[in-house]
Amino acid sequence: MALSFWSLSIAKMQFILYSMSVLSNMALVYLLPHSIAASFLQVYSISAMLIGVFIIYAFSSQVLIEGVLRLRIFILSFLLVLGLISFLLQEISLLACVYSATLLLCDYLLSQGEDSRWINIYRAVLVGTVIPAAFGVENYIENMVSIRIFVCLGVALVSVRYCCSLKPLSVQSPIFYIVGTNFSYFGALAAIAWFSSAEALKAWYIGNQVGQGILLKMSDYQIRNQHGLLASGWSWLYFVAIMIGVALYTWYPSLLAIMFYLLGLLGLAITFRVSRPR
Repeated sequence: MALSFWSLSIAKMQFILYSMSVLSNMALVYLLPHSIAASFLQVYSISAMLIGVFIIYAFSSQVLIEGVLRLRIFILSFLLVLGLISFLLQEISLLACVYSATLLLCDYLLSQGEDSRWINIYRAVLVGTVIPAAFGVENYIENMVSIRIFVCLGVALVSVRYCCSLKPLSVQSPIFYIVGTNFSYFGALAAIAWFSSAEALKAWYIGNQVGQGILLKMSDYQIRNQHGLLASGWSWLYFVAIMIGVALYTWYPSLLAIMFYLLGLLGLAITFRVSRPR
């Protein structure tokens, strides 16, 4: 009984950290200086959409995942060098690309490892990197993306010596799932970043991360941990996601934004219907 309770508590803690790390990513969007927000989010969304296809496909294939395991030190070190270059040159587009690749690669690399402690440390670090910004630490917000890149890659590199195997993602029709989820979610984010007005950009972008993110993150959590959700649970999640879109349209009316939002929801619904976790 005690062991069962302890296992349940660990699972809850992992989900809490998972949720808080997602919220910390949204906090970063909110805190981005207005002068770079649009250009950064445009490049970030498009690069995450394209890079995510390759990363998630690699982690859904037993053959490819062995290659990732062998090359992970090189890949992480390469991203670290690119991150340093983008920081020194203050090149926003390169910084956004490296940031999206870092978040995706580190998250899957650590979550699919044999030692769950490292993904918990990684997510706690993600949360910790936004705390100084909340207290108004001087010049921190301007460098927060670079700090996140270096810290996250540092955690991933340290974990390498303790993790000797990776488990593949549990998903049917992996190519359809990967393309469907990435293009539905990040495609909607990219469209919103390109076509939203400056005053509505962050609201619609974060709202999309919340509304579609609820669905995507729950599916993502299932394919990593094999925890299912009843059909009634999914119905409620879709309802909440639609209501978030309605609320956003009430506060920031934009036909283009609500269209991209709903198309993203529809794309995710079709993808989940076809590619349930196996």
